[in-house]
Amino acid sequence: MESSNGDHIQCKVCGVALSCAYSLKRHMQLHGDSTYECDFPECGKTFKCKKSLQRHTRSHTGGPKV
Repeated sequence: MESSNGDHIQCKVCGVALSCAYSLKRHMQLHGDSTYECDFPECGKTFKCKKSLQRHTRSHTGGPKV
């Protein structure tokens, strides 16, 4: 991926190249300590991103799989 000027932004933790500051910000959530846990009984899955938990929750509720 390239930014608008052709440069990459590199993650200082794992070295992956990203296209823009926003992509780096989202990527850094993978390296963070905070997690979101599924509240459904006997599931217990955890996710680094709230959006991933929301998508997973739809698998329990029968909502649209976006």
